[in-house]
Amino acid sequence: MAGKHPPTSLSGGSDGVRALYDSDNDLLLVDENGDYYEPYSVSWRYLGMYIDCGGDDDNDGGGGSGDGNGGCYRAVLWAAYLDKNYAGGSVGEYQYYSPSTGEWDSSTCTTERCQKLDCHERNTAFELVGVFKELDGMEDFAEQLFKHHGYCLWGADSDAYSLMYNYQNYFPTECEEVEMFDGGVLYKHWMPMEGGDVTFGLYLDDECTEPTNYTFAEYKYETSLYSGYSASYSASVAAAFVEKQAAMNSHLDEYKVCQPCRAYSKTRSYDGSGDGSGDGGDDNGDDQGGGGSEQWGFDCYDAAGYRNCNQCYKFESKTQMQAATTSDLQTASSQGTITEIMVNDAIYGAGGFGTSRKWSIESDVPEPVEYILAFAAFSAVVSAAVTMVRKTRTA
Repeated sequence: MAGKHPPTSLSGGSDGVRALYDSDNDLLLVDENGDYYEPYSVSWRYLGMYIDCGGDDDNDGGGGSGDGNGGCYRAVLWAAYLDKNYAGGSVGEYQYYSPSTGEWDSSTCTTERCQKLDCHERNTAFELVGVFKELDGMEDFAEQLFKHHGYCLWGADSDAYSLMYNYQNYFPTECEEVEMFDGGVLYKHWMPMEGGDVTFGLYLDDECTEPTNYTFAEYKYETSLYSGYSASYSASVAAAFVEKQAAMNSHLDEYKVCQPCRAYSKTRSYDGSGDGSGDGGDDNGDDQGGGGSEQWGFDCYDAAGYRNCNQCYKFESKTQMQAATTSDLQTASSQGTITEIMVNDAIYGAGGFGTSRKWSIESDVPEPVEYILAFAAFSAVVSAAVTMVRKTRTA
């Protein structure tokens, strides 16, 4: 790691701060001098999704039409952070917060520092590297996350990994037409929800910005009835859908808290000596994000065969990622669908995980767009189901 990290940044673009590319335009997490950070010193967290109708996202090949459907698209926001006090201990230097238990897990600590990886906390000492948006919603973002970091964090044989990896095949990728039984037409897409949660939603317009009061669970129920199944069976189909959506959001909670850019395992694959930097891999893109052997033995070979993959590198190189702007954060915050984040001393979003008191939304953000905040009743249903699943996991 070299160079002085600027104290404020959204990363790149028209806000006049640095981009995430070196002088040769390689895709790297770099400082303002073009020097890349030690991957284990950089962490990240998922903020949530919002509806972007700005139409000005035409740099870096993003195009502003991430779902292939014109002026409005679903954008995923995530933030990266730097631990300036990183001492070279890789996985063994940190303890990790578990949303499912509400506890800090220090089982990996092998150094005296044993720092809490707490970039999701308001009072964190970690410094913001940048806030970024994915222009294609969950499509590339989920694929890259689940087969790399998700595979390592959840575990290859876990129900969480099995659900998320397979369920992504059913994730909406654009605003798609849904024929109704009365001959009418509605449109299906992601519906962003409070606290970074998401669900499948039905909309009136072909850009999926005007939600209906007809929920996707009701659609599943009536589709089953229309196909000749009984009311009780159809109700079970709808209930299964609600439960799966709740589980999906519960598993995504793991990424609303601070995670290292390097994918890792909490189980040692060998008894490491602690010698070396902990990252023997060349992270300039030649190895496609893979890393060297972790010095304490906390290695993970992911679903794609990479060892200790740099998830942040994968987001940069394999998705439609752009640097987010202040306007993006204001829009997402006004829609009420991202978790709390402080940028340049301003607070955006609401809710999340941490011991800090609840943050308030910045007062001078634009007025909420009425059609976006008019969430369908299904949002409340899924929120209640998520709460139930989360309570079950912590019981």
